[in-house]
Amino acid sequence: MGKCFWRIIVEEHMKTLFSSVVYSGQITEKKLEKLLRTLFAKYILTPEEILSNLCKKNTLRFNNLFEYNRVTEKASNSRVRISYLAQSSGISITIVSIYEDELSFEQKKKINETSSLKLK
Repeated sequence: MGKCFWRIIVEEHMKTLFSSVVYSGQITEKKLEKLLRTLFAKYILTPEEILSNLCKKNTLRFNNLFEYNRVTEKASNSRVRISYLAQSSGISITIVSIYEDELSFEQKKKINETSSLKLK
């Protein structure tokens, strides 16, 4: 079936602001959720909204502005596809599991340069 990776894309009205691929062995799903929160704060929230989001729950200042969906699908080829999606104000952040055979030559080259994993 091949190695699994995470494709991370931040777009604003179909214009790519950030794009990267990381080997799934380099990051946990818990860290992916933290990355999603970080990207959401960077690209969508104002500093005041970030502060309100980090305040203690049940306080007047708290305001949970961060919402995302996590979807798990099983394809006909028995591959599992996991997707995270957060969006607001025309900006969408998507993190999707992909497999080695779905990577472009450029993505494989970058992975070979940034990890000990060597892809052909």
